[in-house]
Amino acid sequence: MRNVDLPDVLAVVRPRLSAEHIVVTINNALPLPRLADSVPCPVAKLIPSVGNEIGAGATLLMPGPGLSEDAVAELTELLQGFSRPFVIGERQGRAATDLASCGPALLASVAQSMIAAQIERGAPLPPGLAEQLLAQSIDAVSRLLDHGTPLAEIVDRVAVPGGNTAAAVEASRDGLAAAWRAAFWATADNERSKPLPAL
Repeated sequence: MRNVDLPDVLAVVRPRLSAEHIVVTINNALPLPRLADSVPCPVAKLIPSVGNEIGAGATLLMPGPGLSEDAVAELTELLQGFSRPFVIGERQGRAATDLASCGPALLASVAQSMIAAQIERGAPLPPGLAEQLLAQSIDAVSRLLDHGTPLAEIVDRVAVPGGNTAAAVEASRDGLAAAWRAAFWATADNERSKPLPAL
């Protein structure tokens, strides 16, 4: 829901709300205390991920004013039906959203750029095959992480000193770090640029 539409929606639902309800917003930019001041019930913030469509990925649950521990537990149990929920503080919301909700698109964009770079350098790989190969690499990393293998260990196990992978990691490290800093500043700046609605 766009910020501009929120006052009209609240005007419709507010008369029907009581202290027994919970208002859950998926608007990351809307401060929970501000929302709580405008409704007669507890509030929470929920940030989904595209993977939730297939029962995968994270959901971020940020309890707001008035939300009891029992209510948090109930919401968490509900979210477990289609995701892996993480209960976090609202101050962590922007950074966590970058990784959990924006993450699938960012990682898919990285994959696209890796494939494009191979094609641009004349690699004899059809794009479809390149995408399949990279999909298997992404799946392998995900499974290794699920088995408790830290990211740094995955890098160290493949990027042996003097090897091709180590050369690639070294060549791309500074550029990747700069690109991610720029990306995360962009999400923060974009969120701050949107005026908050008058509730």
